[in-house]
Amino acid sequence: MEAPHNRSGPSRASDALLLERLQQPNVPDIRAAWHGPCFPHLIRPGHTTHPRTEILVDSNILPQSVEQPATGRRWVRAASVGVLGVAVAVGVWARFRGLGFSSLAADEYYFVRSIRRILVTGIPAFESGGYYVRGLLVQYLTVPAMWLSGSDELGVRIPSALFGLAASVMAYAYGRRTIGRPWALALAAMLLLSSWEVEFSRFGRMYAGLQFLTLAFLVSLHDVIGGIRGWRRYLPVVLCLLATATHETAIFLIPLLFLPALFPGSLGGRKAAIGYTLAAGVPAIAAVGQLLIEFRGIGVQDALPAGFTAAGGSAVVLPAFPFWHLGTPEASLAAVGALLGLVGLGCWLLLRRDRIGGATAAAALCLACAVSHFLLLGLLLGLLLVVRYRLPRTAKQLPAAFKLGLASLAVAVGWVAYAGWLTYGIGSRDWIEATGSLLFSEAVFRVFVWPDPSEAVLTAWRLELPTLGWLFAAALVFQLALKARDPWEDFVRNPAFFVAYLLLVLGVFTTSLVTTRYTYFAYPVALAMLVLSVRDAVRLVARPRSVTVEAALGVPVALALFSLGGDFSPRHLVEVGSYAATYRTGAYQEHENTWYARDDDVSTANFVTDAARPGDLVIAAETPAMSYYLDLEHAVYLDRRGHRFANVSRERGTLDLWSGRRLLSTPEEVDEFTRCAEGAIWLVRSLKETRWINPPEIWADQLEDVETSFQNPDRSQEVLRVRLRPDASCPGAGR
Repeated sequence: MEAPHNRSGPSRASDALLLERLQQPNVPDIRAAWHGPCFPHLIRPGHTTHPRTEILVDSNILPQSVEQPATGRRWVRAASVGVLGVAVAVGVWARFRGLGFSSLAADEYYFVRSIRRILVTGIPAFESGGYYVRGLLVQYLTVPAMWLSGSDELGVRIPSALFGLAASVMAYAYGRRTIGRPWALALAAMLLLSSWEVEFSRFGRMYAGLQFLTLAFLVSLHDVIGGIRGWRRYLPVVLCLLATATHETAIFLIPLLFLPALFPGSLGGRKAAIGYTLAAGVPAIAAVGQLLIEFRGIGVQDALPAGFTAAGGSAVVLPAFPFWHLGTPEASLAAVGALLGLVGLGCWLLLRRDRIGGATAAAALCLACAVSHFLLLGLLLGLLLVVRYRLPRTAKQLPAAFKLGLASLAVAVGWVAYAGWLTYGIGSRDWIEATGSLLFSEAVFRVFVWPDPSEAVLTAWRLELPTLGWLFAAALVFQLALKARDPWEDFVRNPAFFVAYLLLVLGVFTTSLVTTRYTYFAYPVALAMLVLSVRDAVRLVARPRSVTVEAALGVPVALALFSLGGDFSPRHLVEVGSYAATYRTGAYQEHENTWYARDDDVSTANFVTDAARPGDLVIAAETPAMSYYLDLEHAVYLDRRGHRFANVSRERGTLDLWSGRRLLSTPEEVDEFTRCAEGAIWLVRSLKETRWINPPEIWADQLEDVETSFQNPDRSQEVLRVRLRPDASCPGAGR
């Protein structure tokens, strides 16, 4: 157990060790250590009598003027507490005001149905077979909230609201470790006042929970790499396992879980590193198993119609090798072997980097990427050689000529390899077609740029939050350029490292939708990177001589950039819970994709319930949550060409998984279902999916009249009243 710090005066041996460490060339600037969290146990800002401070000042490592006046500290503290207090009050009010007012969104409806099964049976099992394990941890946490609140709409959203507030607290803890206390307060205030954070805290799903657990995981990982001892070094393993039980996206955290094993000293030795690695394998196995096992289909027979094949593909995007598409099976097997060999080489070089040198490891990987035509990875490794290891400047100082020769060979072979691949592509139209491209330039991009985050991340942010996206991009480049030569233990704990890593891994996986929703869990880390960049820029430009001046100059700039980024809306915070903000109408329509779309199902269901008469038929088309509010007997229409059908089909496509109602999926089935209708047909359809079901195409000559009887206030749904001529084949048609 570490001895408590002696305030009366440190030992001479520890003083000498401290000065020796601080004077080493590879240690970050002491002023950065003073203002940041590098040495929190050695340096305490504001304590003029602290013995460590006196040593640093006397040794000319720390300027005397760095100490903060007591008055400066007081007004900074008072201003920080005041701003944070307002942010907390507004954040709590915005998250809970009218929380149970709105209709259930589609994904909330699925959650409620599954939790209702837990209340009955204890497990999220479907009546028709299979299990719904998405967000399993949050499902069980929502059970008491739904039971106590007595309202499904309110109960399903309470855990998300609490997780959203807890994420702000955890973001402060993360910021304390990465950017310092005043900046961490600014980060927490941003999350409390973020419209995106507010709306997802009011959304009864697992996204807020995953964000909280991601921040907690990064905080614990930061401490483990920093050398924390005891049982707490296994906290990242536990938190990663909980995140895996919250959402399958947590698989992106698994590689980071093994980072401490690359620094055995932080874990207490090689033996402790082996034990940690074995423990980290548990959430890794759980995450992979969650992706490979189709829990929804366990015990289900003949769920899809005969002859129907669900459209789909691999969730993983593999490198687009030309010979991958055009070669023989043996060539494809060789390509897989080469890819695995590249991964193995990278792992071996990382483990042996202390003996062979970081520059040698980077050059070897750069060479392997060049031969394999991984242009993006090769360029990144080339930049690493130039920026971190300053290869052109230090080449003459390398102890072994092998290092310089290997780096030069990587560049030369890289250009030859790329030229060869391009020549092959120009002369082979089959190669362009095999990549699914129409143009040569598009084919080149798909083959050479892997991983490709352009669609999953870049396009989504460009469409939904472009200003913030550009700010994050600038902050990422700035941080990588500024901190590229930091010790690896510090660099991997920089928020920019996590953002850059996430960009690469998201380029390996495919998503069904182009949306920022899948990067929401990393949003606080990106904001921390932005705040950190502002702090570093203030230090470079203004060179403040105290923490007070630094915070006074930089924090307003960081808050201003956030407010201009498109995610801070005072009007929204005032009107949160109103009809316009809830159902994304008027000024809020542009945020529908970012905040998740909601439809006013209640108004539509109330109209149909009042208008329908005995003998009428009701069909709810492409409105997943409508069955929750429609008490009338009705059928559900989900077109087979849509992405939802294969997931909800049961009993050969005749039963809807969630509602247990009759399922229709083609115009022919609708025609057969309604052919002998005695009364009117009430067709409830989404105005966003009108192309799937069109009355004139379904009933043709039998159609007598169709009119729009109702359109809900948010203009997301309409109700058509359809009348058909009697069909000669129906009983009693001649009477």
